[in-house]
Amino acid sequence: MKKIYNLKSYNFHLPPELIAQKPASPPDTCRLLVLDRKTKKITDDKFLNLTDHLQKGDALVFNNSKVIPARLIGRKTTSGKVEILLLRQLKPNTWECMVGNLPIKKQVNTELKFSKNLSGQIISRAKDTAQIKFNLSAQNLMQQIFATGQMPTPPYIKRMAKKNEYQTFFADPKKLGSVAAPTAGLHFTPRMFKKLKQKGVQIEFITLHVGLGTFSPIKSD
Repeated sequence: MKKIYNLKSYNFHLPPELIAQKPASPPDTCRLLVLDRKTKKITDDKFLNLTDHLQKGDALVFNNSKVIPARLIGRKTTSGKVEILLLRQLKPNTWECMVGNLPIKKQVNTELKFSKNLSGQIISRAKDTAQIKFNLSAQNLMQQIFATGQMPTPPYIKRMAKKNEYQTFFADPKKLGSVAAPTAGLHFTPRMFKKLKQKGVQIEFITLHVGLGTFSPIKSD
C-alpha cells in the first residue's frame, strides 16, 4: 500500500452538526466500526459488543492516568479576566502553564486570583509558557485545583464538560498528571470490563500522562 504523507490528502468536510457535543449514555452504547483485516468486511456495531470481536488470550492495555481539571479561569488584580492551562508541576507550589488573555510582555509578576482560596503569581515566562507560583502547595493546592478548575476540552466541543465525563472510570487517583483525557478509554465501563474478563481477555494498565500536544494540529508533512 502506498503511504500518503501529504496532509491535504486527509482533508474532508465534516458538518458541525455531526460532531457530538456530549458522550453517549451509558458510554459503552456508542457506535463501533469494525474492519476485518482478512476479509476487508466492515461492520457497524455497538461498542458494548467489542468482546464479540476479541478472542480468549487477547490483551488490552489501558492508560490509567487521571486527568487534572487543568483549566483555571481567574482575574488579574486590575480585574481583567485571564485563563490558564496547567501543563506540568515543577515544584509543590509551582506549575508550568499556558496563559491566555494577557499580553506576553506584561505577564511576569502579574498577580492572579482564581477563587477565594486560590491565587498565584507569574514568576517567569518562556516562548510559549509561563511559570506560576501558587499560594498553596502539594495536596492543598491540588484540592483547590479540583474544586476550582475545569476540564480542558478540544476546541470543537462547545459545551463545558462535566468532570466525570472526561475521566475514565479506571483512572488511578495516585496517577494524577494528564491535562487531557486518554479518550480511547472513555467508552469502557465496569460492565465491559466484566465481559472482557469473562471472555478471557487480559487487562493491563500503563501510566502515560497526556499533555497539551493532544490538542495540537499536525502542521508539516
